[in-house]
Amino acid sequence: MKGDLVATAGTPERMQRGSPERELFYGNPMINRIWGRRALWQVSLRWWVPPAIVVSLAVSWWLGFRVEVAPILAVAGAILLYNIPFAVAAARARAVGEDVPSPDRLYNLLQVTLDYAAVFLLVHFTGGAASPLIFFFLPHVVFAAILFRASTAYLFAGVAAGGMILLALAEGLGWISLHPVVFRGQTDNFLESPGHVAAQLTFFTASVIIVAIAATQIMASLRKRVLRLAESSDEIAALNQRLSSIYDVLTALGSETDLGRVLDLLSSSLAGVMQVRGVSVKLLSEDGKVLRYVAVHGLPPEFDEKEVEVASIPLNRRIIEGETLVTGEITLGSTWQTQKTLAALGIRSVMLAPLKVHNRVIGILGAYSERPDSFSEADANFFRLAAELSAIAIEHARQHAAVQQLMDERLQFMFRVAHNMRAPLAAGVSLLHLLTDGYVEDLSQRQVDHLERVIRRLRGLDMGIGEILTLTRDRLPGMSMQHEPVDVGELAARVDAHFREQAAERRLTLRLAVADGLPLVTGDPHQLEQVLENLMSNALKYTPAGGEVELALGQAASGGVVVTVRDTGIGIPREEQGRLFTEFFRASNARRSDEAGTGLGLRIVHDVVERHSGQVRVESEEGHGTVVTVELPAVTAAVLV
Repeated sequence: MKGDLVATAGTPERMQRGSPERELFYGNPMINRIWGRRALWQVSLRWWVPPAIVVSLAVSWWLGFRVEVAPILAVAGAILLYNIPFAVAAARARAVGEDVPSPDRLYNLLQVTLDYAAVFLLVHFTGGAASPLIFFFLPHVVFAAILFRASTAYLFAGVAAGGMILLALAEGLGWISLHPVVFRGQTDNFLESPGHVAAQLTFFTASVIIVAIAATQIMASLRKRVLRLAESSDEIAALNQRLSSIYDVLTALGSETDLGRVLDLLSSSLAGVMQVRGVSVKLLSEDGKVLRYVAVHGLPPEFDEKEVEVASIPLNRRIIEGETLVTGEITLGSTWQTQKTLAALGIRSVMLAPLKVHNRVIGILGAYSERPDSFSEADANFFRLAAELSAIAIEHARQHAAVQQLMDERLQFMFRVAHNMRAPLAAGVSLLHLLTDGYVEDLSQRQVDHLERVIRRLRGLDMGIGEILTLTRDRLPGMSMQHEPVDVGELAARVDAHFREQAAERRLTLRLAVADGLPLVTGDPHQLEQVLENLMSNALKYTPAGGEVELALGQAASGGVVVTVRDTGIGIPREEQGRLFTEFFRASNARRSDEAGTGLGLRIVHDVVERHSGQVRVESEEGHGTVVTVELPAVTAAVLV
C-alpha cells in the first residue's frame, strides 16, 4: 500500500532495544529522577518515628499499659541515629545538583534491613509474638515492593513472616527472654494461649503474603507504565531535536536557490541529524525510467552522477510508488547487486523514502548506516517527513533555476533587440541632420522645427536604448565587474566638465564641491562614472531655467565617500517615491514635461551602487527639488595589494 513502511528481513520488532527491560527502567535518567524520590520520602518519614514512639509510650502508660521503656527508647534512639547518615547522603546528592539521593540498590537495601531490625526489636519488647505492633511489618512490605523488584519484595515478606515465627519459637522455647505487656496489673503472656498466637501468626503470614503479591503486582504495572512514558518522552525529545535540526537546515535552504548547494547541504545535514554514515539523493528523469545520483554524502565518489534504471531494481519501483523501505541486514549474499556493493562498503542498514511534491515523486532519498537493524519505525516516520521537506526544497531550487534561465533568456533577447535597434536609429538621426543642415535642399523654418523635434525624440529613444543595453549587459550571466581603487573626485570632475555646456544652454547654475583628502573606493570606474552621469542628467533635465544643481563629495562617517546631488527642480510626489527604483518608472510630473526619459536611470544607479556594497537614498518634495545621496565604502587593503 502506498505510504506504508516496508521492513525487510532482519528488522526486529523493537529496533535498537538490545538491553533488558530492567536496565531500560533503572538506566533511564528521567525515571531515576522520579523513582529516586522513594528513598527520599522514606528518610523524611523516619524522622517522625522516634517522636511517635515516645508519644505512644506516654499514651499507653496513661491507659494502664506497662512495658520496658528503656529498651524501647533505645530502639527509638537507634532509629534516629542510623537515619542521620541516610539524610547526609541525600543532602550531598542535592548539593551537587541531583533531585534525589543516588538510587543505589545497596542504599535502599540497608534502609529496609535496618527498619526491619527495628520493628523486630519493638515487637520483641512489646510482648513478642502477641505484640500489637506485629502488623507494622505490613507497611514495610509495601515499602519493599515499591523500592525493589518482586523477588526482593517477596524475600522481605518471607523475612517478616518467617522472622515472627522464629521469634515466637525462640521465646516459647526460652532461647530468648520474653517481655510481656502488663495491663493494669495483668500480664499478657502468649505462652498461656499458644493457639491464639498460632492463629494470629497464621493470619499475619497470610496478610503479609497477600500484601506482598498485591503490592508487587501494582508496582510491576506501574513500572511498565512509567517505562512506556519514559520511552515515549525519550522518543519525543529525540524527535524534537531532529525537527529542530531539520528546521535549521530548512531555514538555511530558504535563502539558498542554487540546486547544487541545496543538494549538498541536504545530504550532509541529514547525515548529521540521522547520525548515519551516508545520505544520497537520486532524482527521477522526466520519462520516469532512470534514477540519477545527484548528491552523495559519505559514499564513494563512484556513486556521484551514477545512473540506475528503475526497471532493473524492483524496490525502486515500490519506492517511487510511495513506500518507505527499511532494510535492516545487508550482507554480501544479498540478492541485488546494489546491496552487494553497499555490503562491500560496510553498509548494513538502508532506509529509502520517496521525494514527493504534490503527490508526484521526483526521486528517492536514502540513508545508509554501518550498524545492522539501525532504523526504527520512529526513524522511518521522521525520514519520510524529511524526504517530503527535502523534496520541496529541491523543487524550489529547480523552479528557481528554470525561472533564472527564462530571465537570462529575456535579458539576452532584450540586449540583442536593443543592440540591433541602435545602428539603424543612429543612421536615421544622421540623415535627419542632413536635412536640417541644408545639405539636401532648403527647408522652411517650420519644417526645420518639426525635424528638430523628431531628432530630439529619436535622441531620447537612443538614450533609452543605451540604458537598456547597460541594464541588460550588467545583468547578463558571466559579466564581470572590475575591482580597483577609484578616485571618485576625478570622476566627478570629468562629469562636471561634461555637463557644463548643457547647464549653460539650460541657463542653470552648476556647482562642484569636492572635499580634500577623500579616500579611494573599490569598484569599476566606468560604472561609477555612469552613476554620476545619470544623477547629474536627471538633475539638469528636471530643473527649470534659473535653477541650481550641485554635485558634492565628502567623507562618510564610516570612512567611505558620500556623493550628493542636489537640485531645485520639480521634485517627486511623496506618494510615488516608493517606486523610484523600479524599472521604467517615471514620476507623474516628469511624464507631463517635454523631457524624454525611460525610467531606467535610477534603477541603473541602484544596481551599480548595490554591486559596490554601497547605499543610495532619495529625499524629495514636489516643487522644491531633490537630493540624492550615494555612500560608497573605502578601498580595502586586499584591493590595494
